[in-house]
Amino acid sequence: MIKPTTASRLNVLSHTFFVPFRSSAGFLLSLILIGSLTSCQNKEASFPGMNDPQAVLGGATFQTLDGEPVRLSDFEGQFVVVDFWETWCSPCMEVFPAMQELEDEYGDNFTMLAVNLGKVDDLETVKEFKENNPYTFAYLIDAKKAYDRFQVPGIPFKVMVGPDGQVLKAEMGSSGRQMDYNKVKTFYEETMN
Repeated sequence: MIKPTTASRLNVLSHTFFVPFRSSAGFLLSLILIGSLTSCQNKEASFPGMNDPQAVLGGATFQTLDGEPVRLSDFEGQFVVVDFWETWCSPCMEVFPAMQELEDEYGDNFTMLAVNLGKVDDLETVKEFKENNPYTFAYLIDAKKAYDRFQVPGIPFKVMVGPDGQVLKAEMGSSGRQMDYNKVKTFYEETMN
């Protein structure tokens, strides 16, 4: 599968928007769209307009790769990281080994839900990724579009949830493998100890 790069997305966007819209309004619209579509980068961001993560995740239903429904409440008593991702997002992929380390370290008390958006990736792409990578995460599909209800402009987007089902933190972006590992580990230890 060919994975789009930031440069290729920018090239398509520039030809799509900059050429037809030579006005100031078209230019501004193009910058906004490019910014939101290329937000998959290595930095943490916060968005004041983001919808309440507790309200969004409380009623969210995801699907396993076999089509079975999964709810956050199915993981009561565990520390859960809900990580929204796609295979083309290199910062998403960069952090997966760190989340696997935490899952290995904390066992049944730590669960990583790798929720694929299904915007670029199809089900077969996600299944192929799962087969070709050593991660033991629960791979899920965001079939009901919970991610869209958060109203954040990019991925990776992680939500950390305590054993009582309460959202501890929601954030977009990545600080890199080691920093994200340390951040999630700190939340886990403060919550579970």
